[in-house]
Amino acid sequence: METLREKLDDVTNRMNQEIDNFTEQANENQETVNSNIQSMADEFASVAESFSGVLASTSEMMSGGVTGLMDKAQEEIQEQLQELIASVMEEVTGAVEGMVEDVTGAEEESGGIRAVVEELIDSLGGMMDPVQGGVDAVAGVASSMGVDMDV
Repeated sequence: METLREKLDDVTNRMNQEIDNFTEQANENQETVNSNIQSMADEFASVAESFSGVLASTSEMMSGGVTGLMDKAQEEIQEQLQELIASVMEEVTGAVEGMVEDVTGAEEESGGIRAVVEELIDSLGGMMDPVQGGVDAVAGVASSMGVDMDV
């Protein structure tokens, strides 16, 4: 029995040694895993930070690009509006000049008619003097005969 006890003690000691070795290896592996996880977490944090930086700069570039595009579009719109306004002003100016020419032509025409009418009135005025003299003579004769003519 003594041999059996020695064998049992020997097996128990070896088992304890194996358990101690296993525990030590498990602890070492746990530390390695923890270290690897920490390294991965640090790497992910670094990647996330880099991504945030790239995203921010890309966003700034896009924002600047959009602002630049909006400025260019505004310039284009202003140029087109100026061209349109210039074109409309030319048309309005042409129409006003045409109306001025029409009015000036009408004034010249009416000036010619006026000259003719003034000549007619002057000639009628010249004819009125002899007629008025005749009427006055008739009124004088009628008055001498006792007829009252209010002329």
